[in-house]
Amino acid sequence: MDKPELIEAVVKRAFQVPLKFKEPVHVDSPCPIFLTALERFRKELSKAMNEAHSIFQQSNIEALNTLAEGNRIEISRLGDADRKNFRYFISRAEEICPPWFAAGFGVEGYEADYKYWVRVDRWTIDEATALSIGFNPISNIEVPSENSNLYDEAPKYYQKRRRLVAGRFFQKDEFRGIVLEDTIIGDVTPDDFCCWAMEIDLEVPKKLYNSLIEYQKKIVQRAEHSPQEAEKSSLEKRERASLFTLLAGLAIGGYGYNPTSVRSEVPKEIRSDLNKIGLDLSEDTIRKYLREATADLPKDFKAD
Repeated sequence: MDKPELIEAVVKRAFQVPLKFKEPVHVDSPCPIFLTALERFRKELSKAMNEAHSIFQQSNIEALNTLAEGNRIEISRLGDADRKNFRYFISRAEEICPPWFAAGFGVEGYEADYKYWVRVDRWTIDEATALSIGFNPISNIEVPSENSNLYDEAPKYYQKRRRLVAGRFFQKDEFRGIVLEDTIIGDVTPDDFCCWAMEIDLEVPKKLYNSLIEYQKKIVQRAEHSPQEAEKSSLEKRERASLFTLLAGLAIGGYGYNPTSVRSEVPKEIRSDLNKIGLDLSEDTIRKYLREATADLPKDFKAD
């Protein structure tokens, strides 16, 4: 390779980390997309690589060959200027490389697993904040101080949401009466958090609500199909059958009710007797229950 090609190879090796950076695929999140952060990244990367091209023009062919293809030991044997310049640009490349959230928190690969988190009894402030925005709470969102000005939009958005959540559910820790500003204690249940978010119309991913509703439905279904509920349901059916048997006997034996009659006057008589003691049911309701009570009578049954 000639010298320009060697310089290009050295620069690409020094900046291999940011050069591998791929723009994120955005997913559902209330967090805005900060495209300006990516524009600043591209400009900063171009500026730094141009500077590196200029600096390495001063290196000789042998040094450039070592920087382009050599291992750490070989590079460490180079002259101070070449070695320091190469390390400087590697460090510069790491500073420039955007964090995963540079353009916003709605990034594919970092989505919150709501099916898991709605099963967690209580959330910390950072868990609740992250879940309300839509990303996995265990994801790192610290911004290195070197590039804090390049990618500060998303962290500012996070802190704003965190203060809102903290003001409702959490309190600052105290030590001997002194408030520790950076230490917040407490936790919140998924139910309470979602109810509050709906009350104040806080924008959160729909998957959070849907996952919580789905989980609660499963809890109810399991309860309904538990042995205790099955026994209760069976008991209620037996009690209902006994009451219908009693009603059929009283109606037929006491009022002369004929289940085969198309339009019996018995419902009217029963309503009249109920009115005498201060109770009331409509004739249609009485007729409905009389039909249900006598529906299981033998087919050859005949009222006397």
